[in-house]
Formats: sequence, C-alpha cells, structure tokens
Amino acid sequence: MSAVGRVLAVIPARGGSKGIPGKNIRLLAGKPLLEWTVECLLASGVADEVCVSSDSDEILEVARRCGVYALRRPDEISGDAAATEDALIDALDRMEAGLGVRYGSVVCAQPTSPFRTSETVRSFMDRWEGLRSSGAADAMLTLHESVADHWIREDGGFQRLFPDEPRRRQGRRPVYVENSCLYVTEAGALRATRSVLGVHVEGFVINEIEALDINEPADLEYAEWIAGQAAW
Repeated sequence: MSAVGRVLAVIPARGGSKGIPGKNIRLLAGKPLLEWTVECLLASGVADEVCVSSDSDEILEVARRCGVYALRRPDEISGDAAATEDALIDALDRMEAGLGVRYGSVVCAQPTSPFRTSETVRSFMDRWEGLRSSGAADAMLTLHESVADHWIREDGGFQRLFPDEPRRRQGRRPVYVENSCLYVTEAGALRATRSVLGVHVEGFVINEIEALDINEPADLEYAEWIAGQAAW
C-alpha cells in the first residue's frame, strides 16, 4: 500500500442547480457532464474506489452505468446550505462500513470540471503522496494562476487589492485562484476539521482549461467550444 493508504474518490453531485437545471448530467459533447469526471478518475487509476454522492435518482443511475458506486445522499445533507464536506464524510463512513476497509485519503472531484486529465490527476496524487509521507501537509487542492488586477469594494467605493503592483500586466506578481477541480484530504483530518483544507494545506497549480468550473449557461457554451477543438 502506498504512503497515502487506501484512496476513496468521491464525486459530489446534487440534483438541484439554479444556474443550469440538471447541470451535473447535462450533455457536453454528447456525454453527461458527470461521466467526464468518472472516466477521468477511473483512467487515472489513483483511487481504490470511486463513488458518486447524490440526492438525484437520475444522477445515481448515470453513476451506475459508468460502473462506480452510487450513494444516495441523506436528505439532511442534500439542501442548498449543505456543505460538500458533509457529503464526503457521509461517503467515507458508508464506504468504510460497507466494504470493511479503512481509507487513508479522500479525493473530492467536482463533476463541473470536465477537462481535468488523468495525467494531471496522477501528478496531483504523486505530489500528495510525497507531502503526506513527509508530514508536510494533511490536505492539497488545485489552483490556477491569475495576473488580473484585482479590486475590492471598500468604504463605499472601489480600490485595488494590491495597490503597489504595476499597472502593466506583465509586471504583476501572479495570484493563485482556488478552483473545484481536485481536493485531497487525509481521512482523519477531514473528519476532525470537517474541511477539505484540513489543518496544513498545500497547492497544486493546473492550467485554466482544466480548472474550468461550469456554473452558468455561458460556461457550458464555452466548454462545448473547448470540447470541439482538436487539441485542448
């Protein structure tokens, strides 16, 4: 067994979506959005088990067709206010009880990031194995780089978040944006903190296409365009 122990990958996929109704199983290039993430995780080979947590019969049926575990999420952790961590811990508890195993790490992969590659997932988990085995981190997440000029609203107006940064884009220091592509958390830390960020979190930088998070109709249109390109 590797330094990260047994790995459970969880795809949290609620049925309700205000921005795009039925988002998690909307077709992208002729394939349900959820299926893109399932296929990527299976191809990567990093998880001992992959499961989908959902309150939707339609989503769970897609999960079964894809050949992964389908867990019906309890009603009390299915509403708009429910945290993703609630679904992860529920899945962790139920998979351990049902299979009689113990997991060392839990991967969270949102179905709204269809363009992550299996190579990126493997690189992500290789980095995680090194961090966890050395005790340097109990969680890791994907980030993408931005050199945008960020502004905030303050005292009734707007001001630059980093006022001393150059106006020219080429001269600015990059900032790193949390995306929903991948998280991994030590199982014990996830239970203790109830956060995918654990206590000591590290970052893993990916490109903007893999980081794409589909939440609005325009995001889906952009994703259709990307999927139609010969190489992305």
